[in-house]
Amino acid sequence: MKTKIFFIITASFLFLTACEKELHDPLYFDGPILTFNLPVTAPGGFGVNRDIVFNIIVDKGDNITEVKVTNLGGSNPIIPTPPSGITTTPIPAQAAITLPVTLDAATGKKRAVFSKTKTELGLNAVATAKIILMAEVIVNGNKVFRTLAVNLVAGPNFRLTYDKNASTGGTVPMDVNFYLGTGTVAVMANTGVLVKSGAKFAGWNTQADGLGTNYAPRRTFAMGAADRTLFANWTTAPTFTVTYNGNGNTNGSVPFDANLYLPTDLVPALGNIYTLEKTGFVHGGWNTKADGTGTAITVVPVPSQTFVMPAENVTFYAKWN
Repeated sequence: MKTKIFFIITASFLFLTACEKELHDPLYFDGPILTFNLPVTAPGGFGVNRDIVFNIIVDKGDNITEVKVTNLGGSNPIIPTPPSGITTTPIPAQAAITLPVTLDAATGKKRAVFSKTKTELGLNAVATAKIILMAEVIVNGNKVFRTLAVNLVAGPNFRLTYDKNASTGGTVPMDVNFYLGTGTVAVMANTGVLVKSGAKFAGWNTQADGLGTNYAPRRTFAMGAADRTLFANWTTAPTFTVTYNGNGNTNGSVPFDANLYLPTDLVPALGNIYTLEKTGFVHGGWNTKADGTGTAITVVPVPSQTFVMPAENVTFYAKWN
């Protein structure tokens, strides 16, 4: 039996710096969980009101006997680009911290949780710094480890969480970003395939009863100066789909939208992500009619227009200029 060890990391600007994969067969890291494509220009980090938190979890039945996390030290301010005229100050390393291992009764999996404030890591609460953490896990008698570089910044920042809202299966997506109050949030899709008996998933809502604002996946909104929660929106009302048509393309593929939409939902169109081409023409977005006489949907360079979903299925046809 293979043993999956993975980190679920609540952080912003989290970069993978080292990985020992399959150190002792059959142990391996679950790569997709550890891959974060965070924009390097995005605001975020750990503010004065945030801890550094991550979970170490193993599959049901596996024997996790020891978990240690070591702060290998770092620098203040963040390198390689500290403010002009400022020299970096080394941050001393700390001894390994042994974490208690507990059994999650709901999932039957064992886990260890690392949660430390900046002060506990030897940093001033308003420090801007970079530290290196190394986690060592012994599972079934074998040791694996992973090294993580974490940037910490000062300032108020906020989290967006997703709630399954009485789903009967699947898992909620996890947004690892921290947002400033002025930050913009892109709503995630139903990546964990949430389901609910007798109902259909129709985006996310600001209220559990579905009476708040509904956000279709890929919609954006202003975060505001508070943590926020989006609830899975379950409906028994008719829902509708968006389909993409190449409209005579000679190469490439159309995007695929797996979401179900309610009437009046604002739908952001997908870009030409699979490089549709038509000989002698340039892709110019989408239109609700093949002859280009319908509603034009502009997506250059990013979705700049949303489409109000009618009470019927919609096809977006490639527009060729």
